[in-house]
Amino acid sequence: MAFLNIPLKSVLVNVNSVIGIASMPWYNPLLYPVIPPAPQPSPEQRDYRWRITMNVSVQQQSSSTSRDPGQYNGQDICVGEWIANLSTGQAWLIITIESKTTTQVTAVVQDIYRYNTFRDPAQVGNGAPIGGNYVVFNIGDTGLPQIDPVPPAGTSPSFGTNLSSRFEYINLQYDYPLYQAGNTFAYNDTIAANATTHSFVLSDSTNRVVIGRVTSVSDTIPGWFTINPVQKIVDDLNWLPGDVADIIYSSLTIPGGITTIPGGSELYVKLRNNTSSISLSTAPGPTTANNIFQLNDVNVTVLAPGNMTSVVTATNLQSLLTGVSASTVLVPNTVQTNSLLVNTFYGEPALWASSSPATATINGISVTFNVTSTDPGYTDYARPAQMAQVINAANIPNIVASTPSTLVLLLTNTIGGIISIINGAGDVNGVPFAGAMSGSGLSLYTAASTQYQLQFTAVDARPINFLDVVGIPVEDFGLVSVENGVKACGLYIADGLRTATLTVVTNLTALNALHPLIGDQAYVINSADANGNNVNEWSLWLYNGSIWIETSNQDSASTDAKSLEYTLTIASPSSINIGSISTGRRVTLITIEVTTPFNGAATLAIGYTVNNPALPPPVPAGLMAIGLTDLTVAGTYTTSTDILFGVDTLQGDVEITAAFINGASSLGSAQIIVSYV
Repeated sequence: MAFLNIPLKSVLVNVNSVIGIASMPWYNPLLYPVIPPAPQPSPEQRDYRWRITMNVSVQQQSSSTSRDPGQYNGQDICVGEWIANLSTGQAWLIITIESKTTTQVTAVVQDIYRYNTFRDPAQVGNGAPIGGNYVVFNIGDTGLPQIDPVPPAGTSPSFGTNLSSRFEYINLQYDYPLYQAGNTFAYNDTIAANATTHSFVLSDSTNRVVIGRVTSVSDTIPGWFTINPVQKIVDDLNWLPGDVADIIYSSLTIPGGITTIPGGSELYVKLRNNTSSISLSTAPGPTTANNIFQLNDVNVTVLAPGNMTSVVTATNLQSLLTGVSASTVLVPNTVQTNSLLVNTFYGEPALWASSSPATATINGISVTFNVTSTDPGYTDYARPAQMAQVINAANIPNIVASTPSTLVLLLTNTIGGIISIINGAGDVNGVPFAGAMSGSGLSLYTAASTQYQLQFTAVDARPINFLDVVGIPVEDFGLVSVENGVKACGLYIADGLRTATLTVVTNLTALNALHPLIGDQAYVINSADANGNNVNEWSLWLYNGSIWIETSNQDSASTDAKSLEYTLTIASPSSINIGSISTGRRVTLITIEVTTPFNGAATLAIGYTVNNPALPPPVPAGLMAIGLTDLTVAGTYTTSTDILFGVDTLQGDVEITAAFINGASSLGSAQIIVSYV
């Protein structure tokens, strides 16, 4: 999104810490195929998310309307932006800001679609960022990177080419990831939003709010799939009302507002719910009375006595302006590796994980330490990073594992409760997970916390930014600027559900081979079907979300009055083709107007031929028999018929015919008019 008078963000950062925090299976390509034949090798785990710490250089610019006039710094780095290595051009998405100041940011980044993992030319599946110089930048509406200016520090000649190629190859505007547990979607399925069940479903005649076509389905994490969306996706919204699959409208009662109540213009189909950003203080305070800090650009004055309660009261008085409320909560309870408890068998925190892995229960949830390291010399072992991964994968309520450093495992009970570990089996060498002489060096029991801290909760996914104004209340309480809520995501439909297409195809077989979306049209050059209809004639079709519907064809467009005419003379042939009508039509009236009587024994009959592949015989007098017309007497002769072609006859285009005998006439003429519906 472009803002007038504010330049692009192109912030130079130096990454100095990278810690893997989540992994996925990766199959080593060097083991495929296995020769001689053998069981397929098990996958290895490779990180796809990392916690990085980066030092931020100020980007000087000349806008007085940026957050900090004349510059971008660490406080301006946000979720949804990307970082790219200035040497390799590899890029990662920033998905969480855990803390930020003007000079330093701690963030969680992700290798989207594991592009860097599969790109690794060393063939070891390493997609991790490394220490060094990077640039933080935004992605434009086209899904391509926007970097201006390119930081000069350490930029390689291949930086621009590698970076642009990556986003041209996998563009989130054409392959957007969505999640729905238990879905059974397959490649090329057309997906719609169902506002009743708040879910994504296969499109059909009752589910017509199409959001896109499935372009891939995850083979490693069930529930994830990608779509080629029918319209632009907006995924950096702090908030959208309603639930997944709801249509969101402009409000008729709140100027500039949005709502799920119909009436206003349709704006979005909601694809993802947002969550709230949350910040926790890291120091107990107090601060001096009447000190002032800024919260989301709003001044908050801390009155006497300057303790946590004072901060909560002052913050909540301004919550309507800041979108952030405050409360006090128990300090998260933690336990980390104690070197005195680490086993001497390995000499550092480690467990043998390639076979007979160690097991344990943490707060009653079973964990098996069977993920191996990718570090050289440790490929059969679980180190603290791998221990953290399997603990987090176990989804233990309120327990989060992390690795502050390579040889330290940290467990956190986020609500301050106990951390209780019970060892199960030791590893193949008898080393248990926790306790004395263990692989983790963690204590078996940690009592619940009794200390409190400040918790700031945003109403949505907006950032929570702090700045000292008078005194140092931000420093006194260790207030941390964050942006860690999940952004809402919507499919933009302000100009209609989608822009439909018109496709030209050669025949009905090609029509049925298309993968249409609701509203698409097709022009068929030769519309012949198996029943002889519309042979060598064009037709126009509309897809209603379930089936193709024929809206017009060459026959229906050729005659406004729905009638066929022919002028009969003495020179007319004995077999006359008056014209064609489509199956499903009924001839309502046949009129023969003899304008000049024939002076011989002339006769006329009106019939039809059905052009069906079964080749039914012609019916020369099936519509008007010879005796109903006297060509030797001037006048008007009429008859009607109740034949419904395609029902009373075989399917197929119908040729209306006339059988004429001149009878040696040298004079005579008549007008034949066949009307049909």
